[in-house]
Amino acid sequence: MPVRAIMVFTLLGAAFSVAQAQREPPVDSLIANFIERGTLSSWGPYQLFIGCPALKDWQERGFRQLASADLSWQRTNELAGAWAGALRDCSDRRLEQWYFEHLNAAIRRGEGERMYRFWVALSIADSPPIRDYLRGVMLDVSMPESGRNGAGTVLFERFGEEERLREYLRAFETMRLPSEVAWGQTDILLKKDPDRLLREVGRLVSANPALGEQTAFTSVVESSVRFASAEARRGLGEALESGLERAGGNVSARSRTRLEGTAQWLKRPPR
Repeated sequence: MPVRAIMVFTLLGAAFSVAQAQREPPVDSLIANFIERGTLSSWGPYQLFIGCPALKDWQERGFRQLASADLSWQRTNELAGAWAGALRDCSDRRLEQWYFEHLNAAIRRGEGERMYRFWVALSIADSPPIRDYLRGVMLDVSMPESGRNGAGTVLFERFGEEERLREYLRAFETMRLPSEVAWGQTDILLKKDPDRLLREVGRLVSANPALGEQTAFTSVVESSVRFASAEARRGLGEALESGLERAGGNVSARSRTRLEGTAQWLKRPPR
């Protein structure tokens, strides 16, 4: 190739590189500015997800850099707010994992309530991994109770009536519903269709009376006085008695005495 042609190609390549550099934002300095100033920065980290899922190289590089940065809890919280729209719209599994890991760590440190923008972001986004994450935290007895209640509240608020009942019964069978969620969701379901809830819970305790040894069952029994019919309450008491009879010696004497007393109370006619 003639020397002149080589020089032309070289100049064209250099010009293209300069033009490309001019089109790409200086992402390193933008990220540094956000880390220093947070929401006072003129640049928002949401721009790293504009055009998702087809992200540009500078966006990919910027996300990796910012997601792995050692941020204060306040800056992490602000970043969760900035990326909330992307969490909702982009179906980016890496981004979901970023939320899960940071919120998990905050909950275990006892800072879950401070990370309010994480909870807001998870409340407006929905996907199978997000539901699995919230369910897992809610039912994880090694987690602080406040974080478990927060996860359960955010999980249940996305459900319609039928799905709420299915999720509640699914969690009821694990015996790991945290207290605030147990009482709150029981009241919601009893207000909608109290007799149906008592029938469904009766079906479960009839098959496994040990399920009566949990806060969720206590909430059903005590709140049923305000909402359910006498017939439904009696049916729940009979279902519990049936389960205890079949269980035989598999139920401790102490539990049997308490649950038999609960069954008798449920069967008692209203005054």
